[in-house]
Amino acid sequence: QTVQLPDLCPTLAQPVAWQDKSDGSVWLFVSTLCHMDAYRVITSAAGVTTLQPAWYKGVASTTPLLSGAVLFAATGQQILALNPRTGATLWSSAVATAGGNIAGIHWESPIVVDNRLYCTDEVHDLLMYQL
Repeated sequence: QTVQLPDLCPTLAQPVAWQDKSDGSVWLFVSTLCHMDAYRVITSAAGVTTLQPAWYKGVASTTPLLSGAVLFAATGQQILALNPRTGATLWSSAVATAGGNIAGIHWESPIVVDNRLYCTDEVHDLLMYQL
């Protein structure tokens, strides 16, 4: 299946797949230079599998990361923690650091190790957030 994104914005990041342990559903998350899109992988009774749009978030981000049941994304000047089922923001580094945003993000992507999220920024800082 080929899916045309809502505004034909370039996609440079890698898509990320996730299986929701609560119900076994499979999801695909696509980040572009303009927004993030979530799709549910749906298989019909006839055995036809398609991508069904689930949510759209108007933020550009690098390749997202799933850890536990949280979708993390590095955007303009913050890290977002999102509910992968709804796209709702659960946490933002801009809020967690009392309004202090991180420097710009371009190609950087977050990683999670031992319940800590790490991400570099465009001014050569390594940022760490305790989850």
